[in-house]
Amino acid sequence: IQPKIKAAFELYKRGLEVVNAPVLDKVPAVLKVMRPVMSDLEHEEVHALMVDRGLHLIRKVKISSGSISQSIIDVNGVARQALLARASGVILVHNHPSGRAKPGEKDITQTRTLKDALKLIDVTLVDHVIVAYGGDAYSFAEEKFYKKSKKI
Repeated sequence: IQPKIKAAFELYKRGLEVVNAPVLDKVPAVLKVMRPVMSDLEHEEVHALMVDRGLHLIRKVKISSGSISQSIIDVNGVARQALLARASGVILVHNHPSGRAKPGEKDITQTRTLKDALKLIDVTLVDHVIVAYGGDAYSFAEEKFYKKSKKI
């Protein structure tokens, strides 16, 4: 009987986590979760926010830690974490210690690659947000990058 009670409490607890999970439907909501983690870093880090269909946060995962001017988006790692979390979508977030939020060519290329890879496993790349030192931010989705680019 005790394992059944334990299982019931676990299901109840998971249900509460979904109800209380923040909805990451706008960049300010993403920044509220990630600015405390990233805004003052002196090196680049990549994090992935796993979300359900309603854009509720399921899990936050640090994907990589880089140098002062670059980091690697581990496509396999992001895909693996999305599958483990049973996520419908991923919001990628990384920082630019330089204070400049605009994406570089490598950011654009890596975003395209990740979007294409996630599509193969039926997971959506909802957004890629760059948080700059000092507070500025860039959202690929808000800038309509996905619609402008023919490769995405």
